[in-house]
Amino acid sequence: MGKQSPSHRNLEADVHLDITPALIRELARSRRQAETTGILLGPHGWQVETWAGSGSDSALVALTAEGLDAYLDGTELEEDDIAALATPDDGPPSYRIPAEDGGLEEPAPDATWQVITSTATDLHCGEYKADWRSARWFDVDAATCLVRDDERDAYGRSTSLWRTAGGRYVLRLRSLQVEELPLEWAEMPLDQAVPYVYDAARHRVAEDLPPALQAARHAADLVALLAAPDPAPDNSPEVYRARVRRALGASTEVVHATKAVSELLRGRVLTDLRAERSHAAQLVASAFGDRDAAAQHLRMSYPALSHLL
Repeated sequence: MGKQSPSHRNLEADVHLDITPALIRELARSRRQAETTGILLGPHGWQVETWAGSGSDSALVALTAEGLDAYLDGTELEEDDIAALATPDDGPPSYRIPAEDGGLEEPAPDATWQVITSTATDLHCGEYKADWRSARWFDVDAATCLVRDDERDAYGRSTSLWRTAGGRYVLRLRSLQVEELPLEWAEMPLDQAVPYVYDAARHRVAEDLPPALQAARHAADLVALLAAPDPAPDNSPEVYRARVRRALGASTEVVHATKAVSELLRGRVLTDLRAERSHAAQLVASAFGDRDAAAQHLRMSYPALSHLL
C-alpha cells in the first residue's frame, strides 16, 4: 500500500485515537531525521514514527518534526503551541478518530481496537486512498473473517477480508516490505469485495457469507463447473494431440454449455436481478416515505433512484 509507512513500529509507545500533548512533546524531543519523523496514523492509532523510503503519505501525517521546527522557529514549545498544533488547519475540529458509527466514545477496556486508514479504490491495481479524516476504529475481536490470509506473494504481502461489527468490509494487509507497515486495514466497498471473493481460492473462503459475497462464490463455482478440459502438455506433438482428441467430447460440450448458460445469465438472470433491485429500492423508499431521504440513504442521486423505481 505504499511508501507512507514507517520502517518499524514502536510497540511499546502509547497509542492514541487523538493527537495528545504527550505526542507533541514526544515529537519535540525527537532527534531523528526531521523530514521523515512525525505523528503518523497507523492501525494502532496516532504515534510518533520514523518512516523509510521517499516519504510519508501526507494524508496520514498530522505533523512532522520538520514542520514542528518551522512552527517554533527556535522558540520553546509552550502550552499554547501544543493546543494550536493539536488542532487541524482545516476539516474536523480535532484529530480524533471516531468509531465506525461516527461516535467519539472510547473503546471498551477489553476491546482490541485498530484503525482503518484507507479505502480500496482499485484492488486489482493495488490502489488505495489514505486519509486520516475518513479513518475509523473498530473492534477486531468483534469482526468476522470471511476470506482467510493467502500465501505471501513475491513481495512478502498477504491479504484477508473481514466484516466489522458495524457491517463494513475491511481488507487486512500484511507486509514484510521495509517501506510498508507490517499491518494495515483498508475499507473495501462492496463492488471491490465481490470480485475479491470471486477470485479467492475456495479453501480460503468461509462457509457463512453475506448474500452478495455468497453469490460471488457461486459465480466462481459456476465457472469451475463449466471449465474446459486441460490436457497435460507433452514434448511430443503426437502425444499431446492424442490427449486433446480424447478430450474432444468434453470440449465440445463445454463450448455449447457455456454459450447456453451465458445467454441465460445475460437474459433471464440479469432481468431478474434488475427486478429484485428495483423491488428492494421501492421498499427502501417506502420505509423512508421520501425519495430524497431514500436516495441519500442508498448513496445515489435522486434521478438514479427515480429511474430504478
